Amino acid sequence: VNSAILAALITRQTTRKKSDLGRTSSCRKKWARLKFTWGRANWGHPTTWKPRSSISSTARKKRLEVAIQELENEKITKALVRARQRRCVVKVVLEGSYLSVDRAKAEPFESGGSNEENRILHDAILRANIDVKTDFNPHIFHQKFIIRDRVSLLTGSTNFTPTGTSRNLNHLVIVHDKAIAKIYYREFKEIQQGHFGKLNEGHDPAPPDVTVSKVPIRVVFAPDHNPEMEIMKQMQKAKKRIDFAIFTFSQSSGI
Repeated sequence: VNSAILAALITRQTTRKKSDLGRTSSCRKKWARLKFTWGRANWGHPTTWKPRSSISSTARKKRLEVAIQELENEKITKALVRARQRRCVVKVVLEGSYLSVDRAKAEPFESGGSNEENRILHDAILRANIDVKTDFNPHIFHQKFIIRDRVSLLTGSTNFTPTGTSRNLNHLVIVHDKAIAKIYYREFKEIQQGHFGKLNEGHDPAPPDVTVSKVPIRVVFAPDHNPEMEIMKQMQKAKKRIDFAIFTFSQSSGI
């Protein structure tokens, strides 16, 4: 279980029509330090995230740290490879279960089987000399964020798959802020070393609130910071109504 309540973007925002980007809300026009992107204004359309522009459009990048549940999108993978070819430091952590098969193949040296596309892209980033690891946690690895140069960050509900980026209704939260990026980088280091969740040697204190473009941001990672309690606390502050846009309610008696 991930997560991040808020996070950030990877590139400078250029002027585009709302019909191209979906609904967006930002605190600045020329340089959006805090930006939200979700499905198009007409109900029922998926998130329209352009992964190549988000990952590979700026030559200034020197580092990319990627924590993602599943990498099945070829365009995103190619953008990561191009970043590495520009001599950027690229580090990736993935959920291991999306690289295995449901049943053992009689001829394991032959290609095919479930999740084959994930394995092909995984091999490609290895051949590009990208540092890629699978997570050590026996439970599902649900993180979805990218840190750029430790100053910007992109996160949200969007999986890096064709379905996640082009079909499903998802969202991204984009923030340009060193303090926020630092919080996520600390989490990334723990993930990469396997020291997080129940495997963490001493739980980290909850990160301090950070204000970006006059918007207070609170970052909460599960399970260390108990996001269930944070969600319940914010619900208690409601005076008139609460609207939920979530995948499902499951096993949370408190919520």
